[in-house]
Amino acid sequence: MSLTFIFIGITVAISLYAWNNQSIMNKWIMNPYAV
Repeated sequence: MSLTFIFIGITVAISLYAWNNQSIMNKWIMNPYAV
């Protein structure tokens, strides 16, 4: 399995986890005004 598919799988898994957990999504969303 290539490294690209591994990264895509990790990204999809993290995205699904964040969509199901609102507090995690709010912490992980990029907020440029806070930077």
